[in-house]
Amino acid sequence: MLKSLNNSYSLKSGILCIAVLALSASCKKPTPPPIRFSITGSTDVALPENGSQTIPLKVIHESGSNEQVTLSVEGLPTGVSVSFTTETSKPEFATTLYLKDDSSKGGIYPVTLRGRSGTGVIMDYPFSLTTLDKTCAKKASGLYSGSTTRRNGSGDIFTNYVFSEDTADINRLLFTVNNRTVYMVLNCNKNLLTIPLQDVGSFKIQGQGYIDQNYSVIDFYYLEKHNNGDTVSCNSHFIKK
Repeated sequence: MLKSLNNSYSLKSGILCIAVLALSASCKKPTPPPIRFSITGSTDVALPENGSQTIPLKVIHESGSNEQVTLSVEGLPTGVSVSFTTETSKPEFATTLYLKDDSSKGGIYPVTLRGRSGTGVIMDYPFSLTTLDKTCAKKASGLYSGSTTRRNGSGDIFTNYVFSEDTADINRLLFTVNNRTVYMVLNCNKNLLTIPLQDVGSFKIQGQGYIDQNYSVIDFYYLEKHNNGDTVSCNSHFIKK
């Protein structure tokens, strides 16, 4: 009789456990499917010389779990920068893509607007980006008057000084130092110039500066690094005739 009761109790306990497990399983929420989202507004872009463009975009939640989506632009050429008013958020959200050309080489570039969710779901939207060759060296070339003042108090006055466009590199402007032809590299968008280290005979020069007033004023600071170990700082100011 006791054995029969024990068997009955065990059977009831087993049924109860199965019921509890079944109830527990039925209470678990199903895992939502991965996020599906889309981005609207992507389009081909043609940037003006040294220019910029804004593109309104919208990230839309289509289905599945909703999570953070981060935006980026892949494959940009050197010299083009990008930013978003909102780079990361949960859709649906609106944002503006800002593209700016500082110093790119002119051409047509295949680039991609990319959205990546927090769990790694990626949506790509290819578009073409067109940039133009920079012509600030051509605009700045010409005949100038100017002066150079050195740290030691000496200086030079120039009445007909030529800055000329480098036909081999449209981003460079040629000029003469110590009867040697040297060059400066121009950043057209920022109107900045750099004089890389160059040998002009008895000394080397290196400097930087800017072009102002619609390519009619050239100002730069440079160092004369003489072979005897002396270094002389110089300031130059030129105005186009």
